[in-house]
Amino acid sequence: MKKRLQDFPRKMQHSLMMIAGMLPMALFLLAEGFPTGLISISLLYSGLSLLLAWTCLLVPGKLRWLFGCIGTTLFFGIAFWLLPIRGKYYLLILPVAYSALLVLTLPMGGWNREDELSPVWAVACAVLHLLVYLHLRFAQRNGESLLFDERAFSLLLTVSFLLFLLLAMLALNRLSLTYASQHRVQVPLNMRRRNKVLTIGLFLFAVIMAALPAIGAFLSRLWEEFTSSIARFVNWFGSLFSPAESAGGGGGGADMTASLGALETPEPTLFQIIVEKILFALAFVAGIALLIWMGYELWQKGKRLFRWLWKRFEWFTSAVAKDYEDEVTDTRDEAQYEKTSALQRLKKRLVRVDESKLSPKQRVRYRYQRLRMKHEEWQPSDTVRDTLPMEAAQLYERARYGNQTITEEEAQQFKEEIRWI
Repeated sequence: MKKRLQDFPRKMQHSLMMIAGMLPMALFLLAEGFPTGLISISLLYSGLSLLLAWTCLLVPGKLRWLFGCIGTTLFFGIAFWLLPIRGKYYLLILPVAYSALLVLTLPMGGWNREDELSPVWAVACAVLHLLVYLHLRFAQRNGESLLFDERAFSLLLTVSFLLFLLLAMLALNRLSLTYASQHRVQVPLNMRRRNKVLTIGLFLFAVIMAALPAIGAFLSRLWEEFTSSIARFVNWFGSLFSPAESAGGGGGGADMTASLGALETPEPTLFQIIVEKILFALAFVAGIALLIWMGYELWQKGKRLFRWLWKRFEWFTSAVAKDYEDEVTDTRDEAQYEKTSALQRLKKRLVRVDESKLSPKQRVRYRYQRLRMKHEEWQPSDTVRDTLPMEAAQLYERARYGNQTITEEEAQQFKEEIRWI
């Protein structure tokens, strides 16, 4: 259970990415067959599928099929209960797709740390998002009457795409690190964190660049609201010092004329004009001070950024001017398999080690060392892949170079692989 909880933050991203990638299909089907329940039904299916998928990551393996059957029953039950299936049988694609998605996420609970989704998933979901988006835009351009809430549809589609894109970038980043290490060594934690920060930073930069027109419009509206708020405050403050209106008197023409004159807007007094000018001057000075402070901060940040870019440019120019130097690194085992006399070889073979006191990883290395002593025809330049079968060679490389653990079964498998060599 502890191991499942440790791997849960990473594995939960797989199912979340798959569901975010499948959401456009649900939106498209509901927009055609049940537009009134577009948002509620799509969120219900996505939330229920996500809850079941995350639960299957934490339960033991024998119970996952039970949750898969429960989820499939719920999906079809919701479809027959809430959706107009009669006459629109294509809506059955919705429970079928989400049931298949839930079944595909069941094995994720037993995945190892380096297991990731195939890049085919990312490509397929990206194409699905693109097709649904193009369908919406063509419908808008052709002036077709849309029976659903277009704004809610576009918002949900955009949010699901951004979530899918971020998770896909993180998954591809982890997959590239695994391929770079060739499944032999575990990538250091600092390197993985650095790559994650760079990936999220690239995603945020792309989103901000795409949203620049909307950000500009928002800032413009914010400035208009700020200036109008200052004007309203000045008017309110000035009204506090306006002369009180005279109360209405008795009847008569002269009294009526006076009362009508009292209803008119009084002329601003000199004090009101002075207060208004002072407040506008203070607001102007405060705005100028704010702009100066922001400019100073941007100047300081800009200088630091320029220094960092200049250092990177110097590093790049030195790397460009540097000539290539071939460097050969010996990655073989630290033991030197040199030619020795027959007496020395006999002494080494007679020395036995109690293998029961060794760990599985140490037993694998010990057996290979004795195997090299046995085969005198092997050259010191021969690597483990030159002398052992592929499966045994991979086990030895994991024991020798990787930080992964070797189980008792794998150590016994290595022993069986080299038994007749």
